[in-house]
Amino acid sequence: MKKFLLLGVAAVATLGAAAQTQYCFTNVTELKETTGQPLDKSADVAAGFVILENEYGKLTSMFDEPLGTFTPCGSLNYVSVGGGDLQKIVAGINGNNNPKGQSMTSLPTSGMVFQLYTEKTGYFTILTKMNTNKNYWVFEGSSFAAYRLGDCALSKAEGEVVEYTLPYDEFMGLDLNAADIDKYFTVADDGSVTGPKVPWAVVNPEGADMGEGSGFMTLCSYATPEFPITYTFFAQGSKMACDGFIFTPCDEPTFADAPEVVFGGVEKVAEDGTVTPAPTPVVFAGKIYNDPAGIENIVVDAAADVNAPMYNVLGQRVNESYKGLVIKNGKKFINK
Repeated sequence: MKKFLLLGVAAVATLGAAAQTQYCFTNVTELKETTGQPLDKSADVAAGFVILENEYGKLTSMFDEPLGTFTPCGSLNYVSVGGGDLQKIVAGINGNNNPKGQSMTSLPTSGMVFQLYTEKTGYFTILTKMNTNKNYWVFEGSSFAAYRLGDCALSKAEGEVVEYTLPYDEFMGLDLNAADIDKYFTVADDGSVTGPKVPWAVVNPEGADMGEGSGFMTLCSYATPEFPITYTFFAQGSKMACDGFIFTPCDEPTFADAPEVVFGGVEKVAEDGTVTPAPTPVVFAGKIYNDPAGIENIVVDAAADVNAPMYNVLGQRVNESYKGLVIKNGKKFINK
């Protein structure tokens, strides 16, 4: 099916290279008002409860489940996907019961499970509180799907970043025949794959759990109106949280070209005037982590170059009219 969709993508109306990333966040207040549901885990919400629906996709809960709300994790409560300004992450939805009944070839039968229905081709970035000692599952239809995962693990290892992509084939599908499949999945003695490993075991198998932080999963969608896709995603042994999705249009999405994800915060000023600096943005997609400019391999001459390029905190080149924290000649300063 995926190969057919790839071959047929030329027939789909062009989304355009200039298309913008769409931040589709939940509105908890509106959900409570329009549904009459408390969203405090005090009563079951019916299966198929619509958490968010727009032209890019529909996000629902899969089963009857007492739904609650959650707030963004820690101080990194802003995000940017694919460049541009940081966007404030809003409150989202979580549940009360762990998923049960899932296997590599079958969907779960109960618990806090999300489903995203879409007819759009491009990238979907799912934001969540993510813990490096929980494993994460994504199905495309009824098949386990590849995904890119990123987690700013803050609670136990300040600034530690987890990031990896599951093995994938030329059609962006999960490649269970990859030579290093046992790095990402638990493989039984008979060679069967039983489930994904927890993130810290993937990136640091000899180390310990690195804690919880702001996290995301990126999916490559080749959905069209003729061939829509339903993604099912959840955490094993935990109640996964989700505050919507971020859609980045792309005619031929690949994990290798997935949009950059940046988590950050804002400067806080107390009533007494005490300033708490904004958390340094954490940049994924191969960028240097915890570098305000997110720039790699900067070569700085001994003598400062007055004509050197200037960059903002997202690593984007800016001109002299830009106001705020910038880097020039390898040094950080406020451009006023």
